[in-house]
Amino acid sequence: MESDKQLVEAAIAGDTDAFGALVQKYSNALYSVAYGVLGDFHLAKDIAQETFLRAYLRLPTLKNKSKVGSWLYSVAYRLSIDWQRKRKNVVSMEKISRAPASNDTEAEAIDLNSSEEIWRILNTLDELNRIPIILYYISEWSMREIAEFLGITLRAVESRLQRAKKNLRTEFASYLGDSISSYRLSADFKQEVMLQIPALIGIPCVYISVNDEKKSENWYKHNLGLDFDRTPNAGSLNIGFIVEQDVVPVPYPLFAFSTPSLAKARLTLASLGIELQETTENSNSFTFQDPDGNVLCMMQI
Repeated sequence: MESDKQLVEAAIAGDTDAFGALVQKYSNALYSVAYGVLGDFHLAKDIAQETFLRAYLRLPTLKNKSKVGSWLYSVAYRLSIDWQRKRKNVVSMEKISRAPASNDTEAEAIDLNSSEEIWRILNTLDELNRIPIILYYISEWSMREIAEFLGITLRAVESRLQRAKKNLRTEFASYLGDSISSYRLSADFKQEVMLQIPALIGIPCVYISVNDEKKSENWYKHNLGLDFDRTPNAGSLNIGFIVEQDVVPVPYPLFAFSTPSLAKARLTLASLGIELQETTENSNSFTFQDPDGNVLCMMQI
């Protein structure tokens, strides 16, 4: 069996079967993480798929290729948190599931075949203990594998699982594992992801060296309107970041942003505190810099 490092290197070299092996290995784990945050199996599946599509494009930026599992975990978790923040006009699941539970088991019907009831039960646990127990039942991994994936010690995993099981109500704790595991992703999930890979292969992408990926994403999103949450479309230019401790800025524009009004673009960027480079009177473009000093260009179309 090939190691994660070997699979990543092969995938970067264009071996889609190698990437498929990574999807097969980590699909239910990413799905578990997303479900542990969102409490919705359908959304969790979407987040897992989005994680793999982003990972496929960003694999060349992964420095420690043997840690691809924990890297995928961080991507899936961040996507889940971002999605959770965006949900509007929906009654908070947290408020519903935290409602006081009746101790009268005869009066309260518990249907462990209901996804809503499963989440209501699981959400009596805090997230720290909830995600490991969902991983345990859905991923079918050993505690050691879960520890490596989450980037914590084996003892911490054992402690969180014991605490979770202890805090779950005794009348359904013994049946919860079977109920959760019935929602595992099918083999079709891998196929669904892999069918989208060909469209991604031909997508042009420019990678920019930055010191802080999250800070750079926020800057490009806030000042230039880039949407890093979408799945890239064929035919569009996509920007990716390579995180480096000592950034060597690109001294010339690698691409240009377009605008129908150069004057309006200048005023908008200047109002955001971005320093603009002076241009000649009849120029149809101007340059400016991102926080790491990379030169960018704005061009009128």
